[in-house]
Formats: sequence, C-alpha cells, structure tokens
Amino acid sequence: MNYFRSQRFKDIAGTAAALIIAITSLAAAIYHVYVVLDLKQNGSTVDARVIDIERGARNSKWAVYDYTTEGGQQTVARDIFQQYIKRVRKGQDVRVIYLDREVKTVTADLGVWIWQAPAIFFCGFFILAVIAFFIWRARST
Repeated sequence: MNYFRSQRFKDIAGTAAALIIAITSLAAAIYHVYVVLDLKQNGSTVDARVIDIERGARNSKWAVYDYTTEGGQQTVARDIFQQYIKRVRKGQDVRVIYLDREVKTVTADLGVWIWQAPAIFFCGFFILAVIAFFIWRARST
C-alpha cells in the first residue's frame, strides 16, 4: 500500500496544514494588534473624506482618504487595513488615525471596530487550531 495514499498520511498532512494556517493567522493577528496599538498610542486623529474605494482580489476593498494633518499637510492615503465587516463608503466623512512620523499610515477610527482585523485573525487561529486538534485526535483513535 502506498504511504502517501494511506489514511495516516492524510491525517498527518491535514493536521500539519491546519496548524500552519493557524500559526499564520496568529502571526497576522499579532501584527494587526501591534499596528493598531501603535496608531492608538502614537497617532493623531483628524477628519477625512473617503474619496475612493480601491478593489483588489476577491472583491477586497480599501478606503482612500483625503485629509489634512494637524501640521497642515494635505494628504491622500489608502487605509492600511482592508475593509472587513464595518465599512466606509465613498464620499463619507470619517475620523482617521494616522502616524505623525508616517502620515500615509492611516486607518478609519471606527471605535471598537478598529479591532475587527485582529479579532478575525484570532478567530481564524482558534478555529484552525481546534480543527487540527480534532483531526489529530481522530487519527489516534
């Protein structure tokens, strides 16, 4: 019997794949938390207008903002985070948080919703880790 076609190999491969994707989700969550904390602690908040919504693969969307920094610099910048659940619309006036040292690092100040990306990735980590656990547990019975 070919080892690569055996159920044991498939279980190990499934467990490994779920764990790799889970760890990748955890890394993405930690990165997003770091960026949000940096913005919250070191950023400035100003009014902005959403002048465009850029689209990417699989209908992903990023808002583009036009705003004036507290130092008077007129800036147009794309949101550093993709829009997930809570979205802004073209033409909408919103509050944005940007970094003074890098004014193009900007995101909408959506209150608690600013944490939506880290929350999504942490949930992905948890779900995939549970899947890996159950695949491994089923393999050993």
